[in-house]
Amino acid sequence: SSIGWPGQQGNVRNTGVLEQPAYFASLGDTVYWTNTISLAGDNILPAFSTVVIKPGTRIKVHAGGSLVVQGTLIAEGTENHPITFSADINGAGNDYWQGITVSNFSVASFAYCNVSDAEVGILVEDENNINISYCRFDNNIVGIGAFNSSPVIYENFITNNITGIHSWKNAAPVLTDFDKNNPFRNGIIDNQTGIKIYEANVYLKYGFNDIYNI
Repeated sequence: SSIGWPGQQGNVRNTGVLEQPAYFASLGDTVYWTNTISLAGDNILPAFSTVVIKPGTRIKVHAGGSLVVQGTLIAEGTENHPITFSADINGAGNDYWQGITVSNFSVASFAYCNVSDAEVGILVEDENNINISYCRFDNNIVGIGAFNSSPVIYENFITNNITGIHSWKNAAPVLTDFDKNNPFRNGIIDNQTGIKIYEANVYLKYGFNDIYNI
């Protein structure tokens, strides 16, 4: 079944923006995040529950906050209405919040998302069926992390991070289609380290990825 927003009263700040606290569905249900969502502390999206984030939604994360996905997260914006995950203050450092962790047996899809100010923007652990596309990762310690997993990463812009993509412990993130006639492309530009690999691999062949510093 599906349920809408539960009607919790948020905070009306002096910007006039209605900010709602993050809310997760009970077992087997779906909730929809829209407008501005406040994410504070450690948050777990439980197994067998679903969160769908609507295009244009802004997720403002408090210092030290995190989101761990054990259920299903659909974060699919559009080119004109991206979804934003960022600090709840201006000028935050690249470790202001912990980031998004997609854990084993979960389902997640990210498209047209802007992720910034995190220790690891999106970390995929022990899970392979994760797509990250048309997203921007900026001002993170690590933009995308893969631990014992093979997320499919394509058409993203990854810039101004300490490390753009970190692959470790038997991970093998896919930055290319295995058909050379349909290559993936990512812009991994102006990071201190573009791709870091530790006891792992990265699929780059035929990828046509741009990896450089200006």
